[in-house]
Amino acid sequence: MNNNNVKGTSALRQKNRIQIIDYIRKNAPVTRIDIFNGTKISRPTITRIVKQLVEEKIVEESGIVETHAGRKPIYLKLRKSALCCLGMNIYRNSITASIIDLDKNILISRKDSISDVQSEEEFLECILRMIYKLIDESNILINHVIGIGIGSSGVVDYDKGILLNFNPYLNIRNIHLKDFLEGELDIPTFVDNNPNTRALGEYWYGYGKGHRNIAYIVCGEGIGSGIIADGNILRGKNNITGEFGHMTVAVNGRQCNCGRKGCVEAYCSTEQIEKILMEDLIKVDKSPIMDYCKENDEVLSYSLICEFYEKDIFCKKVIDQAVEILSIGLSNLMGILNSEIIILSGELFENNFVFEQVVARTKKNVFTKSIGNIEFKKREQMDYVYEIGAGALVYKSYFKNV
Repeated sequence: MNNNNVKGTSALRQKNRIQIIDYIRKNAPVTRIDIFNGTKISRPTITRIVKQLVEEKIVEESGIVETHAGRKPIYLKLRKSALCCLGMNIYRNSITASIIDLDKNILISRKDSISDVQSEEEFLECILRMIYKLIDESNILINHVIGIGIGSSGVVDYDKGILLNFNPYLNIRNIHLKDFLEGELDIPTFVDNNPNTRALGEYWYGYGKGHRNIAYIVCGEGIGSGIIADGNILRGKNNITGEFGHMTVAVNGRQCNCGRKGCVEAYCSTEQIEKILMEDLIKVDKSPIMDYCKENDEVLSYSLICEFYEKDIFCKKVIDQAVEILSIGLSNLMGILNSEIIILSGELFENNFVFEQVVARTKKNVFTKSIGNIEFKKREQMDYVYEIGAGALVYKSYFKNV
């Protein structure tokens, strides 16, 4: 038998195995006859694969079907938490991770700081150590972990699983995270950017459940988006679809960190809101927020700007500008995508009045009333739906050919 035939046979066996697992997962308790009727896989193949799954403690026999004559069929079901994945989100200063079962239940979670990390080697060591801790504390057999899904901040090469620009301040770039983890653990690993995995989490488990078209927008120090179109992440040719923060909304406008002018992010990120206010305050002798910072030795921050929204005309001006610019960008996005639901997240929306104003202005700016009926939701930061989204990368791949 040549190599192509061997590979083809191996792929078919794996496909049959996954199809049987998926059928049991969706329909348990089931008998072997049920599996045959539901999948049309041959009976000898079902017998062999089920025997393997029982021996591997993935499937268990759970009772006998009462019949009047002949050999009584045996019910089968998946063992609780028999197969699971690890979902992880990597931020500039922390890592959060969870082990998630096939029913999207979180079995155990951890959060570790990486604020002291100074090199790529330390960074990779922190990730590996967290994975081992989670698996050890969960009492899950490592061969029952079918994959690792990771959402990361920064620019990500999805196809190769490379963090292209994770932390430019420490020169931590071009980290081949997928290759590293698969080499260390021999577990399939999938790496994407945070907005995409968060959008998947919303689609699977959160506000987007039951919808096929979702826009997830995160606004903090930077602005990003994850777009679900007809149930799939919208990626585009080079996997850079969703750069909502760099949509141009002002010709010859403010300089953005990307090098261009007039981007949404140049006006609406919390970092830029702080900068714009500082530029305004330099031109005046005093203002309520300036006096407060001097008297209390406090550093100007976005949360403080929100507190002074009604007390300081400069704070009101910069927030109102951000709301207007963001609503223009969102109304443009709605006109292009016609999503069913837009989920807003991030530090910008921690103050509910900002969220409410953005929604109201966006609905006012849309070009047609029918699009104005779109649903808006606010997602609190650091919700574990994000880990479920990272885990969804694994399950989408594992069951893709079923």
